[in-house]
Amino acid sequence: MPKSAPRSRPAGKPLVIVESPTKVKTLKRYLGEGYDVASSRGHVRDLPKRNLCVDVEHGFEPTYEVIPDKEKIVEELRRAAKKAGAVYLACDPDREGEAICWHLAALIDGGPIYRISFNEITQTAVTRALENPGEIDQNLVDAQQARRVLDRLVGYKVSPILWKTVRSGLSAGRVQSVALRLVVEREEEREAFVPEEFWTVVAGLATPAGEPLEAELMKLDGKKAELGEWPGVRELLFEIREGPWTVRSFEKKLHERQPPPPYITSTLQQDASTRLGFDPKRTMLVAQQLYEGVELGGLGQVGLITYMRTDSVRVSDEGLGLARKWIEKNHPQWLPELPQVYVRGRGAQDAHEAVRPTDPFLEPERIGQYLSPEQRRLYDLIWRRFLAGQMTPALFDKADARIESGRAEFSAKGSILRDPGFLALYPDQGEAKDVVLPELAEGDGLELAWLDGRQRFTQPPPRYKPASLVKELEKLGIGRPSTYAAITSTLQQRDYVERDENRSFFPTELGRLVTKLLVAGFPRVLKVEFTAELEEELDGIARGEKKWREVLAAFYATFALELERAEKELPRHRGENTLLTEPVCPKCGGGLTIRFGRAGAFVGCSKYPACDFTSNFRRDPDGRVVLADRVEDFPETGETCELCGRPMAVKRSRFGPFLGCTGYPECKNIRRLGGEGRAQRSGPAEKTEIPCPECGEPLVVRHGRKGEFLGCSKYPKCRGTLNFERDDDGGVVPSAPKEKKTLKEKKVPKEKKVPAKRGKK
Repeated sequence: MPKSAPRSRPAGKPLVIVESPTKVKTLKRYLGEGYDVASSRGHVRDLPKRNLCVDVEHGFEPTYEVIPDKEKIVEELRRAAKKAGAVYLACDPDREGEAICWHLAALIDGGPIYRISFNEITQTAVTRALENPGEIDQNLVDAQQARRVLDRLVGYKVSPILWKTVRSGLSAGRVQSVALRLVVEREEEREAFVPEEFWTVVAGLATPAGEPLEAELMKLDGKKAELGEWPGVRELLFEIREGPWTVRSFEKKLHERQPPPPYITSTLQQDASTRLGFDPKRTMLVAQQLYEGVELGGLGQVGLITYMRTDSVRVSDEGLGLARKWIEKNHPQWLPELPQVYVRGRGAQDAHEAVRPTDPFLEPERIGQYLSPEQRRLYDLIWRRFLAGQMTPALFDKADARIESGRAEFSAKGSILRDPGFLALYPDQGEAKDVVLPELAEGDGLELAWLDGRQRFTQPPPRYKPASLVKELEKLGIGRPSTYAAITSTLQQRDYVERDENRSFFPTELGRLVTKLLVAGFPRVLKVEFTAELEEELDGIARGEKKWREVLAAFYATFALELERAEKELPRHRGENTLLTEPVCPKCGGGLTIRFGRAGAFVGCSKYPACDFTSNFRRDPDGRVVLADRVEDFPETGETCELCGRPMAVKRSRFGPFLGCTGYPECKNIRRLGGEGRAQRSGPAEKTEIPCPECGEPLVVRHGRKGEFLGCSKYPKCRGTLNFERDDDGGVVPSAPKEKKTLKEKKVPKEKKVPAKRGKK
C-alpha cells in the first residue's frame, strides 16, 4: 500500500536519491534548498563477477555484494541518509530502477524510506511524486532478479564450454545469442538464395488531347501477370502492340492518411536510424541526456522528454492538452475536433506513456542553441512526431486508370496532395512528388507511343541493420525496450558480427561457429519461440502473476539436461562445424578446417600436425571459402592515402585485415576493411561534451592498445587525453582522478648520515 508523506519530519533535510548525476542538477532546480539530492551513479550492488553466486540448490538465492568501485558512493549515501529526515528513492521508473532502489534501501539507514517515480522530470511531475510517495514494488524487483539470475546462469554455465571448444574469452548470452542466431541465419539465407529472372512491361501512352501517361502491366487473362523469360515477353509485346488501347475504368477518390502514433523505444530507435543515421546505442544515450535535463540558459536545467524506455503509445491528459494548445496557436487549421487516442500494441506493458516532449512550447528552434547537434536532431524528431500525431490526417486525390489491350490489363496511378495535415510538421523521408494523371473517361481510346520490356531479378533478403534487427526482435517478442540497444552493441563488442559498407550486420566466422555450436548444444535455449516465452514469464512476474523462483526452476530443469549433454558432445561438434567440403588442402589433399588465432580466423589442414598448411581466407558472395594466403589475393581496392598520396596496401593484425599506407613508418595512416576486403573508412568517432584538459575542445572516444580512452578532437595538433568509464546506459563519464598524496602524507625517507671521511695520517 502506498505511504503518505509524514506530516512532521525529524530534523534534517529530506534526501532524494537518483541514479544519474545529471538528474541531480535538474532536481535541485525544482526542489530548491529544502531538499538534498544525491546520485548512486547506477547500480550499487550486484552479483560478484568472480563466481556464479547463485545457490541453485536453495531456491536460486543470489549473493549480492557492493560493486567495488561504488563502495565510496555507498558510504557517502549512508552518511547523508542518517542526517536526513526522510529518504526518497527516485530511480528510473522501470525494473532496473526499482531494483536499484531495493538495493539502496537494504544498504542505507536513517529516516523513513519512500519510493517515488516520475515519467518526466518537470516541476509538476516531481511535486506530484513527493506528495504521493509509495513503497518499492517487489514484483518489479523480483522480475529484475529473475532476469539477472537467468543471464548469470546462461553466461557462467555456457561460456566455459565455448572456452574449451573454440577459444578462451568467449561468452554466451541468453538474449544476445538468439539475436546472433537471427543474423547468422539471415546471412545463410542470402548465401543460399538463387536469383530468379522476371520481367515487367511498361507502356507509354497518349490521350486524344496529347497528354502523356505511363502504365504498367498488371494482369493477363484476368490473372496476375508473371513473366519469366524473354521469349515469352517478346511474343507478348508483339501481340499487344497493335491494340486497340482503351480505358476500361477510371476512379478518382479522396484518400486520408492518418498521422503516426508517438514514439515508443523501438520505433524511436528505428526512425533515428533511418532519418538521422543513429544506431540504437547512440539514440538511447542522447535520449537519456534529454530526459535527465539540459541547461537552457535562463531557464536552468530542464528535462526535455519523457522517459525513453517504454512500449506504450499512451499519452497523458496533460500531454494531450499541451499538444492541442500548441497546435491551436500555431496551426489551428490542422487541429482536429477531438484528441487522437492510440491503442497500445499487443503485449505492451503500458507502464509509462509514450516518448514525447515535456513541453511542446520549447520548440527546437527556440532552444537549439543550448543543445549539442545530436541532441537537437533527436529532440526535433521526437517533438515533430508527437505533435504530428495530434494533427489532422493528410488528404490526397488518388486516381487509378485501368487500360486494356487485348488480354492484357495495365494500370496507371496518380496521387496529388490536397491538404498536408500532419505532413506539414512531420514530412516523409524525401519529398514525395505529385503524380498527376490526365482526366480520363471509360471507353476513351489511347495512342501507344512506346512499349518496353524490362528485365528484373529477385533479390535476397537484406542484411539486418541495427534498426531492422530491433524491429525483428520486437516482432518476435525477444528483449524489451531497456535491452534493445545493449543487444546490438554487445554483438559487435564480442566480435560476433561486423558492419558492411551499408552499415548492415554480417556474422564473423567466430559468430557463425558459436551459433552453430550453441544451436547444436542448446536447441531449446537458443530457440526463438522459447526466448519469447521466457520474456512473457518475466512480464508475468512483474505483474505479480508468477513467482520468480518457480520460473527459474522450470527453466533450469531443461537447461541442466542440455548443459550436461553439451559438455560431452560440443567438443566433437566443433570439428564437424568447421570442416570444409571445399576447397581441399593444396599441400596434401586433406580437408581444411576453420580455426581461430590471435590474428582472427584462418584455415588449417585437418591432418595437423602431419600437415602444417595454413592460409588466410575470405568468403565469396555465395558464402564459399576462398583461400587468400597472400596479401595480394585480397580484391584490389585502388585506394590512396589521403595524408600522403601513396597507395594503401592490405595488411594484417591480430584484429584482422586492414588498409595501411605503404609509406609506413613515415606515414602511419590506416583504415578499416569491410566484407570481402573492401576498403571502409572508420565510422565517425563517438563525440562527447567533455572539454579537453589541454585546449578546451570536445573530446572523442578513441581506441588504443590498452582499450578505450578520451582523446582531443583536434589531434594531432593537440594530444590531450583523459581516462573514462561508462555508466549503466553507456554514457561517457570521466574517471575520477587519483588522489595525490600531500607532502605530509608522503613518507619522506630519513636523511642518511654519511660518516665523514677520515683523512690519511
